Amino acid sequence: MNVIGTRPSVSGLDAEVQKLSCEPSGLAAMEAIVRLQASMNPGIWAVARALDAVRRTDKAAEKAWQDRLRHRLDGCREIVRRLRAEGVLKPDLSEGVAAEPLWNVTSFRTWEDLVLERKWSPERYVERITRLLRDALTNQPASS
Repeated sequence: MNVIGTRPSVSGLDAEVQKLSCEPSGLAAMEAIVRLQASMNPGIWAVARALDAVRRTDKAAEKAWQDRLRHRLDGCREIVRRLRAEGVLKPDLSEGVAAEPLWNVTSFRTWEDLVLERKWSPERYVERITRLLRDALTNQPASS
């Protein structure tokens, strides 16, 4: 799945996230969530920044923000369950422990720091974050 360069609308986010479950493996789904961040975030960046700015003083904005975070964490948990079922999750990691770094590393803020602040290209972001996650979470490290 190569989604770099496509920009799903905010309203299309749920459909894009749902597609992760259609990936042929947990490893493919893990890479797809990284690619989704690389492709989706440029199109929603301004809206996300505005929501983040007001969410601490606006209950509806905070609820929407937390719902998104919870929804993405649920997706990360599902990816980790697939990795475990397929025998590629590192045996010393519980599903709960593995889901949280997957969730954190694929966060909006990590993308913002690396792509906007550090000037990583979308391709570099996908390659390096996918490698980091494969090396940290699976017994199938990324090939050099």
